[in-house]
Amino acid sequence: MSETNGHPLRRALDALVFAPLGAGLRAVEATPGFVDACAERGRLEVDQQRAHVFQTVRNAHVLGQYAWHRELPKLLARAEGRVDGVRRAANQFLARGENDGVRAPQPASSPASAPAPAAAAPTRVHPPDLPRRAAPPPPPAPAPAPVARVNGNDAAARAELPIPGYDALSASQVVERLTGLADEELDAVRDYETTHRNRRTILGKIEQLAAPGA
Repeated sequence: MSETNGHPLRRALDALVFAPLGAGLRAVEATPGFVDACAERGRLEVDQQRAHVFQTVRNAHVLGQYAWHRELPKLLARAEGRVDGVRRAANQFLARGENDGVRAPQPASSPASAPAPAAAAPTRVHPPDLPRRAAPPPPPAPAPAPVARVNGNDAAARAELPIPGYDALSASQVVERLTGLADEELDAVRDYETTHRNRRTILGKIEQLAAPGA
């Protein structure tokens, strides 16, 4: 029997067939308990970590409340004390400066310190016998534009125009309204435009419409 067990073929069957089969059956038998043990271990670890996190958050909350109710008023009082100290020091400095200005004696004028009138006079006063340089005349004011001039003649000429609201219209709008006007009306528009804004677009359109055969 020992020879049979030591035979190479027998040993190969044990290593390749019977040993894996036995290990598989053993694992199947032990799997339910092993899985339960692992699950229980995992639940225990999760519960411990959750309790630790909860305790940490609770401790931080308690410390924050303590700092808010106990330490914050102290910090505010300390800051207010420093601000008051700086304000008092500034007020004392300003008051000291004002008092020094009131008590400071005025320096007595002495002949040595007084300015010599003969030396200072030429720099501040012109000699009466020297003529002053005349200031250059101001530049002439620009002539007002004809469009800004409003008088009785303009109002009468504007009233005779066949296009209402002529001054408020652009050149393209006036050109659109020229078609269909009589020669006398075109002449009135030409005269008014020539004496006012003199827009080439409008005058050219009038010449085109007034041309024979237009």
